Formats: sequence, C-alpha cells, structure tokens
Amino acid sequence: LQRADLVIYACDWARDAAIRLYGANPDKVKVIPFGANIQCERTSAEVEQLIAARPKDRCNLLFLGKVWARKGGDTAVAVAEALNQSGLPTTLTLIGSQPPTDRPLPAFVRKTGFIDKSDPAGRRQFNELVAGSHFLILPSRAEAFGIVFCEAASFGVPSLATQVGGIPTAVRDGRNGQTFPLDAPPSEYAAFVRRQFSNYADYVALARSAFLEYETRLNWRVSGERAMEHLSAALTKRIG
Repeated sequence: LQRADLVIYACDWARDAAIRLYGANPDKVKVIPFGANIQCERTSAEVEQLIAARPKDRCNLLFLGKVWARKGGDTAVAVAEALNQSGLPTTLTLIGSQPPTDRPLPAFVRKTGFIDKSDPAGRRQFNELVAGSHFLILPSRAEAFGIVFCEAASFGVPSLATQVGGIPTAVRDGRNGQTFPLDAPPSEYAAFVRRQFSNYADYVALARSAFLEYETRLNWRVSGERAMEHLSAALTKRIG
C-alpha cells in the first residue's frame, strides 16, 4: 500500500479499512464497484415490460446465496413468513441455496437448486426467475460486496440487504433497494415491502431506479472506464 501509486477497492468498507488499519494515503485509494457477471443487453423499454409484468397482488422474493447461515437465509424465510401473515401473499424462491435439512421448508418457499448460467437453458431459467421477482433479499451477516446485487439491478429488481461490509456500496437506499441494520427484525423488512405495495408507484419508481444504477454504476463497462481514468491520472502524476 505504501509503494503503490494507486489502490482500487470495490467498496467503501475496504477503502476505509485500508486507510484506518494500514495507514494508506487517502488520496491514492479509490473505490470502483464491481459489475454484474451476466450478459445484459436489456434496454430501458424492455426493463419497463419486466417491471409491468410483475403481479401487484402478491410478492415474489428471491434469495441467491449458497452459504445459508452467512447469507441470512433464515432471515429471508422469516421475512417472507411475516409478509404472508400480514396479508400479502409472498413466495420466496431459493437459487443455489443449501438450507438446513433438519426441518422442512414452509410451503411458500420454492427451492430450485443450482442453476448453470453457462448453459442456455439454465441461463433462461435464471433470467426468468430474477426478472419475475419484486425483490432480491440477501440479509447477509458478512459480505465483502455482493455482485448479485448488480445482477438483480440489471433486471430492474431492487435489493433488500443488511448494512454490513461492502453492501452499502452495492445497494444504495432509495436507489436500487434498501439496507437494514444487522439486528433489524424481519418485521422491519416486511414493513418496507408492505409500504412499497401499498403505493405501488413507489415500487415501480424504485425498480426503474435500480436499472439506472446498473446502467450508470454497477456494470463492468463503467468500472473499466473509471479504472482507466484513475490509471491515466496516476501515470500522469508519476511521469509529470
């Protein structure tokens, strides 16, 4: 860190740690968020169609996380249960998750298992499941960034997540989702979702904003352009 002319991290959390713990020079430490690791050629008009196709009388939540405990799978199930109990029919779809086998999952939980996105059929299934979801829910207990938040935004799907690690860089409140304190009860998540559904125009606006975040901030083209800008500036400073 002391020898480097430029240091790039994917999130504010890592940048702040480098400065606080290792004494890195703040002037040379930059943040460039990761992008979505899926092919996306969707236009705003196409995303509008995806948003409009989502039902307004029930909620589809999506959980993408293999490590069940660290990703907060139990919280995701509890949030879906709270929504159902409040009168909003809710389904929670699990992709690639490995929940505990000591007790059965509730009837409102659907488990798809691993989906191979390199296979055309798997990619179609993945895209359909994400596109049809109202929210990605990933209440992680620890997370360095979360590329899946970028992928959800590329479909105009907002995220529900925790305020830990690099997540607040990936998920901006009111722009591509909402973050909650790590100790927030499931009812707090459920109340936010209920407010979105009670004034569905608010949800539509948030979903549109999520895609805008993807287009302007959470894709590899933008990340590459920003990296080149910082590299050019560092090079100019070094040889100037």
